[in-house]
Amino acid sequence: MATNNRTNQAHAENDLISLGDTVISPVVEVSAEPWALAMTFTRDLAVVTDDIVIPLMPHRIRGTFEAPLTRSVLVSLGLELTAPSEPLRFDGGNVRDDCHGRLLVGVLSDQPTAGFVEAVRFLEAATGRPAYRVPLAGGRLPHLDMAMCDLNGRAWLVSLDGSPGFDLADRASNELFLGRPVIVAGTTDGEQLGCNLVVIANETLPRRMTHSSQSSAGCNFS
Repeated sequence: MATNNRTNQAHAENDLISLGDTVISPVVEVSAEPWALAMTFTRDLAVVTDDIVIPLMPHRIRGTFEAPLTRSVLVSLGLELTAPSEPLRFDGGNVRDDCHGRLLVGVLSDQPTAGFVEAVRFLEAATGRPAYRVPLAGGRLPHLDMAMCDLNGRAWLVSLDGSPGFDLADRASNELFLGRPVIVAGTTDGEQLGCNLVVIANETLPRRMTHSSQSSAGCNFS
């Protein structure tokens, strides 16, 4: 059974890479280095928006090891980096650009540190986008991309478990969602979807491309 699972996973990864090559751009695979521990998500490499690439240093100990690998990978691709004077201690999934010209920044505390505030100001200055703070629940859903997804600027997918205090009647929620439709995901759906959605043109494709039942779960807002 374990062998079959690994085989299915390999096929799914190949399908996803092929899809990216076909409809977006060539896919570059990033391999872990023995000295850099495990880089779980390539989004932890950098904030990328409007052709601006800002390297990150994820929170906790692994960020210290991954930052040199991040820089070497990005430089090897010939990218021009917009680097801050001090490392940006963000987990990659907690800084997202949306289709409305903003940066969405996930926060786990009502009282951000001075370093966090300075980092957000740097992001705003470097990208020219205003930052909007989004409260997160933490725990099993510690990142913004696990709590919500911008569906090509036409609607939002929101996990109630990932974003505490979510209330459409609340003024802050209205400012965040800009009057667009909001699709609410419960506990089970939120864990299955979250950051596993990739928005391409007007289609929303789930991560598991190889299962027809999962593929039919995409939403088309055309």
